[in-house]
Amino acid sequence: MALTGYHTGMGPNPPFALNSGEIQVLLGSLLGDGSIPAPPVLPPGRHHNCWFSEGHCIAQEAYLRWKATQLRRLGPQVRTRPGRSSNVISLRTRRWPMLTELRGIFYPQGKKIVPKDKIWELGLEGLAVWWMDDGSYHQQHRNGRLCTQGFTKEDNRWLAEHFFPKQFGLEPRVTPVRRRIKGVVSGGFNFYLWFSKGETKKLVELLKSLIHPTLRYKLGFAT
Repeated sequence: MALTGYHTGMGPNPPFALNSGEIQVLLGSLLGDGSIPAPPVLPPGRHHNCWFSEGHCIAQEAYLRWKATQLRRLGPQVRTRPGRSSNVISLRTRRWPMLTELRGIFYPQGKKIVPKDKIWELGLEGLAVWWMDDGSYHQQHRNGRLCTQGFTKEDNRWLAEHFFPKQFGLEPRVTPVRRRIKGVVSGGFNFYLWFSKGETKKLVELLKSLIHPTLRYKLGFAT
């Protein structure tokens, strides 16, 4: 993914291409908790580029600051603010043309999708980021789940039947869960990826050296 960009703010900066590490963090984050909001609408002939943003509870501050370090060339700012029950922490980069391009890839109709042509560039480092964002481990049953409820059933099936087996040799199962709106069960279902005990064991072996120390519990390890 040869995404290039330049910053047109304070002083001229030469164009640069995202390196492999930045691409992995962005891909894993956009499949997980990260987002690229739509830029504001401006008069014809003018436009703003997009920025990347992500938020977490304050308990994951070290992890979010690690992401900021990985994306330091994009000029991220990390801030804390009061939440409902505790402080929350957020990351936001500057605006960049390559983030505008990524917005078009992940949000072609305004809603986030699984970009089936680009996701093949996701490697183990990107999968680790995705798991740190949205993965969890059940200690009693020793299985894992990837919270992909934001994607359609069709996207989840494609991930389970095509992407994970071919890219990582893993075979998760699409699992329905009752849709909730503000904590209240409503009609219909969302879907997530469930990893059996055996598949979770393989996943742990793939990712155990790539997980941030504060999030090793997401693979069943003590932190």
